Amino acid sequence: MSGSSLPQPRDAATAGLPPPLREHIAVLETTFENCGKMTETLGRLGDLVDLLEQTVHTKELDVDQALEDLHSDIEAFRSAVQQQVKRIEDMLSKALHSSQQEFMEAQDRSRKEFADLLDKNRVKFETLQEQAVHTVDEVRLRADDGFSVTFKRLEGRLRAIGVRHGRDMARAMGQIRECSGAVMGSVRQTQSTWIRAQSQLVGLNTWAVAWPEAIRTVQQHHRRIGLSPPEYNRVDAHATGERRPTTEADSQGVD
Repeated sequence: MSGSSLPQPRDAATAGLPPPLREHIAVLETTFENCGKMTETLGRLGDLVDLLEQTVHTKELDVDQALEDLHSDIEAFRSAVQQQVKRIEDMLSKALHSSQQEFMEAQDRSRKEFADLLDKNRVKFETLQEQAVHTVDEVRLRADDGFSVTFKRLEGRLRAIGVRHGRDMARAMGQIRECSGAVMGSVRQTQSTWIRAQSQLVGLNTWAVAWPEAIRTVQQHHRRIGLSPPEYNRVDAHATGERRPTTEADSQGVD
């Protein structure tokens, strides 16, 4: 790897470090940046969960409002039908009253001559009147019962739909919250493990770089003063690429 492709230090504090150590420091800085981005993403995920909860609450309010509006519409329709039935009753009452007046006038005119016919017409009229009143009562009762049953059925279905909708949304929100918590725990554990591993790698790499540098510095110092360093003067020439200087003791051993 050439010197131009090495990661550039971000401050003057790392400018004097060896290239491998600077590389690990740059990787560690990138790791911290990625951890920050992941933490920000988790925060956005929490905001999304809050938004979904607000949406569910709004939908529940909309369902309740729709039920109230439907109840008002059905009550208004029921009131209109009752008013229509009342108008029919008034019309029938007026018609019956008019018929009764006509019958009484006819009765007065024919009282003397048509006694038998009077009795027959009276019975027929009373029967007709009772049938008309009974018919009106039955129509009104059937209308009331029909609207009551229909309204209760619709109200029960709408409430059942609202309850199912609320349960489904609550179940979905619970699953989302559980998954979000699991993801947050996994991400935090991964962040801690990754940062600890990178820190250990930086420490090990620092030791691996510092030890050869220290040996090389001691060797160069002893070469400058013409002495071999104690104990570790026999360095593999193939590994270092340098020739070890011959000391006086080595010369005597050869002789």
